[in-house]
Amino acid sequence: MKLKFKKIIFCGEKILSVKCLDYLRKNYKVKIVGICTRKVSKVWWGKQVLREYAKKNKIKIMKTTNIKQNEADLLISVLFPLKIEKKIIDKFKKSINLHQAPLPEFKGCNGASHAIIDNVKFFGSTLHLLSSNLDEGDIIAEKKFPLKKNITAKELYEYNDDIAFELFKKNIGKVLKNEMKLKKQSKGKFKTTQRNTLNNKEINLKMSKNKIWNKVRGNEFYPFEPCYIKIGKEKKIYLLSKPWKYLEKPKSVEPWRFND
Repeated sequence: MKLKFKKIIFCGEKILSVKCLDYLRKNYKVKIVGICTRKVSKVWWGKQVLREYAKKNKIKIMKTTNIKQNEADLLISVLFPLKIEKKIIDKFKKSINLHQAPLPEFKGCNGASHAIIDNVKFFGSTLHLLSSNLDEGDIIAEKKFPLKKNITAKELYEYNDDIAFELFKKNIGKVLKNEMKLKKQSKGKFKTTQRNTLNNKEINLKMSKNKIWNKVRGNEFYPFEPCYIKIGKEKKIYLLSKPWKYLEKPKSVEPWRFND
């Protein structure tokens, strides 16, 4: 297999990024020039697995701001939590991103939560080119699936993790050979959700029962704070659609933090 892109800088975070990077290294003769990822001590998924993977395999950990022109052919982003600026993208022949949501409907963060809250019928993942505007590059490939009845945000996120990984495996060879068939994103007014869009967890009892049900499930993502009804100024009654098995074995991060 003749590859057009052999030198790669990989940007990412979380378990999915490690799975994609490991698959890439084991199945293609490429050189991973470096890995870009955050250096933070506490994360909701347990630990900074991509940093550990890089250290174990003696791969250079670097900052996007230190990337040099033509240092690598291809930039791959998988759940990288920071926006990659155009001046960085332009240093590569191609730059791609694996996005855990359909585009252009769910640009930005917390796609699984907003899909449930918005009561959409389908969800999925998208592999696309990076562009100067967040999540607006041409689509390389996408995979959609119907939402299961009564699914929670955490369940949808975990299921879509597997969908995204399969999408990556199926299409990364085409990317490396530069044999992508690109598709423009649909035009229209699609919002870009920020990390703080789930900050309001309080339930307004004047909402319809369906909207309340969707908001409860859309915010059900341990270890982050679920929806609640407020009693007085201080007390909260938390609302869950099903028992939280995670509460039996608390993770190493502090619960009730907002999703980042």
